[in-house]
Amino acid sequence: MERDTRARKNKMTNSFLKYFKHEITPDSSIDINIQVIETDLGFTLPDDYKEMIKELNGFEGFINHAYIVFWPVSELIELNEEYGVGEFAPGILYFNSIY
Repeated sequence: MERDTRARKNKMTNSFLKYFKHEITPDSSIDINIQVIETDLGFTLPDDYKEMIKELNGFEGFINHAYIVFWPVSELIELNEEYGVGEFAPGILYFNSIY
């Protein structure tokens, strides 16, 4: 089971790396940021998302005809507050913008 989960995580990260390999931003403090965000939010982020942001923390570019911006983990709370997510979509966390 653990092997299947790891393969799924790698598949998700690899699919984004295909489009955004030039956008890799290594961040040695990412584990600390994740813990702070999870504490502030009061819930745990999905494991596959956490694995992805360890490789690609904050990136943007085109996927097909859509321009997508994945926000850096350090900006998740601030941007969700600015967009009023808690008010208009309680219990949901936005982590990107699509144009």
